[in-house]
Amino acid sequence: MLYFNAPSEITQGNIRPVSYQYFFENSAFYLLEISNNRYEVSNHIHQWFMVKKSNLAVTALNLRFVDSSTLVEERFFEEGYLKFNGIEGTFIEKFNSAQHSLTQTNTLAIPTAVHQAVANFMI
Repeated sequence: MLYFNAPSEITQGNIRPVSYQYFFENSAFYLLEISNNRYEVSNHIHQWFMVKKSNLAVTALNLRFVDSSTLVEERFFEEGYLKFNGIEGTFIEKFNSAQHSLTQTNTLAIPTAVHQAVANFMI
């Protein structure tokens, strides 16, 4: 069963909450980052997921490198590259070079079905 501890946190079973850090979307998929603090408060594990809107299939993205400045943030994954600011972003797939424009949305707006899909994936 899924419990909402705070607007941007979930608890699954006996696992401590995960906090949603970033949430992006376009017409095809959601892209989100969670901080999984199931072990110790000082040992947060950040994980990125892509969730297809058509069937809510969840894919974990393998983060390789992070670069941040005051205006732009970048995430380099095995599967592609994400560049974003406080409003929008672009995800470029590694294997087919497809470029996806994304809108950054408040984590409070994450649909319940997406929360559930990610929680089920993490089990």
